[in-house]
Amino acid sequence: MANHYSPTGENPYAWDLQPWERTELKPYERFYMEYVRKLTQQLTIFGGLISFLFFYLIVFRTAGELRKYRPIFLICSLTDLFFYGINTFVEIKSKMKDGVFMLRLEGPAQRYSREVQLYAVSVFVATLGMAITVLPAQFYYRYYTLTRGKPLPIWKTMFIFSISYMVGVPMAILAYYSYGFGAPRKGLNYGQLWYPDTPLPLVFYADTRDPVMMLYFGWGGTVITVAYMVLLYIAYRTLKHFNMQAQAYSRKAKSMQKQLTWFLIIQSVIPIFVSSGPNVFLVITAFLRIDAGILTTIVVDFMGLLPVCNPFLSILVIKPYRRIVGGVFKKQKVPAFSVTSVSR
Repeated sequence: MANHYSPTGENPYAWDLQPWERTELKPYERFYMEYVRKLTQQLTIFGGLISFLFFYLIVFRTAGELRKYRPIFLICSLTDLFFYGINTFVEIKSKMKDGVFMLRLEGPAQRYSREVQLYAVSVFVATLGMAITVLPAQFYYRYYTLTRGKPLPIWKTMFIFSISYMVGVPMAILAYYSYGFGAPRKGLNYGQLWYPDTPLPLVFYADTRDPVMMLYFGWGGTVITVAYMVLLYIAYRTLKHFNMQAQAYSRKAKSMQKQLTWFLIIQSVIPIFVSSGPNVFLVITAFLRIDAGILTTIVVDFMGLLPVCNPFLSILVIKPYRRIVGGVFKKQKVPAFSVTSVSR
């Protein structure tokens, strides 16, 4: 790959620096890039394995009362699997400087054209958003099943989850224009803001001085806020109903509801650290034009841990699944009734 000292079709807003203009990575940046970041990438492989394991347990090893709540588990699992797939395909490397959020694709997607990579980034953003927007639907499904004593009808289930997924569409569209055409400062070599890579790779630049970029971040922040407000309201209604009817539930039913509560708590809290939290960090640093340095790369790498944390912790808190997996490691035969037993 040759150096280019003027804009090209693949890099319309950036070009290579002259030798005397280049800088070097700081020692701690080099350490993270060469060692720590590779470790996080290895963790994503584990995330894929555990995500498929969780999917298998949901589809083939769920029985008894838990079957009523299988759609919640299944939607969660499919979201994690899809995110794992797109995250593996793109493998984003990022940086924030001077109010410009930059990203490069280092996964298999980098072999394709700029347009294909841009579409891949848009899908990644939409999928990341869906990990948040699907939470209120999961909580509502549990609330409906608990208060009605029967699962939510299929058409209603499809409807509420479709709304959750449709919210991600505007995020994908805004991301497409922000990363594809969000470099408004004419004549500026955005390549000087990127890491000292030579030759300069294909990098997407999203400048907060661009109104579409501001709308993109604003929409993302609004979606996250509204999703968590709705989630908290439904959780409050669920807890209130459960406390009022607590005497009517058997010990086994109470145990199952406790496991479901922990499952939904995990689904809500984990994104704070590996999805919504990192997004808020990016929004704040971008609009305040704070040069976060290597922290931006670390924060974005955390997002790749979503399909690692969600299924792993979910298996731990749902006793029937935990028994099955634990039985394999203990080399013990798992009783056939284990998937129907939800009591502590």
